[in-house]
Amino acid sequence: RRLKKKTRTNKRTFYYWDRNTPLCQKTYLNMLGIGRTHFENVRNHLVTNGIIPRVHGNIKRVPRWKTKITIDITVATTVKNFLENYAEIHGLPSPGRNVNRITQSLTLLPAETSYKSVYHDFIAGLENDSTLKLLKYDAFRKLWHQLTPYIQIMSPRTDLCDTCQHFRNGLQYNARKEEEAKNLLKKFKEHLVKAKLERNYYNKNTKLAEQQRKLVDEQFIIRGKADYCSVDATAHYSYDWAQNVHVPHSDQQASKIYYLSPRKVHLFGIQDEA
Repeated sequence: RRLKKKTRTNKRTFYYWDRNTPLCQKTYLNMLGIGRTHFENVRNHLVTNGIIPRVHGNIKRVPRWKTKITIDITVATTVKNFLENYAEIHGLPSPGRNVNRITQSLTLLPAETSYKSVYHDFIAGLENDSTLKLLKYDAFRKLWHQLTPYIQIMSPRTDLCDTCQHFRNGLQYNARKEEEAKNLLKKFKEHLVKAKLERNYYNKNTKLAEQQRKLVDEQFIIRGKADYCSVDATAHYSYDWAQNVHVPHSDQQASKIYYLSPRKVHLFGIQDEA
């Protein structure tokens, strides 16, 4: 029995630039910056479905993120509640120097904490038959960044003022009762409000100095030379002790230098904020 012959239809595609200039396929693909496979997928979709947008196959599918469980609302809520409770126990309010840079109050975990250690504490606190034990570390960290970006780990180089350090030690070590902790936290927040006012005052003066500096530059360009006190402008200078340096100083200390008593040099810095 002979098979019925199938009708074959050959479809030819023409490539044009500005509808008048014909192009070869290679030039056309290079002009669009796409590969041949992507082009054929788009062409087949056009022939089959017409001029409608293509929809990715993973749309409306729950991501798995290389883990053996499905990341649904229950898993996300459990991780978020754990992180918030963990931050309430071990975290501290953000230092005053970050008050003016953020829109949401941060909670900083101790510097010795890591994402891996928090993940291990999360797994250790689960029941033995809990399916959340299958949650991988990468998925846990992504949920942390997405759900609770305001919970961060303090950098080892985070520097605080004396008042912030005093409140920090009080909240972490000395506050034995809930009322004492609330009072310290209230005073800490009042201190942060004052620090924010000081920071705003500082930023206001530096911006004013930058604007006034432009007036001085314009007068210098016009006159070629500006006399002293000839321009009514405001300048802003900041000064502070930078650090202490021992002399002689060497990264590779020789044996003879070890027995010398180095001199301590105090560095005093002055900065023109304009």
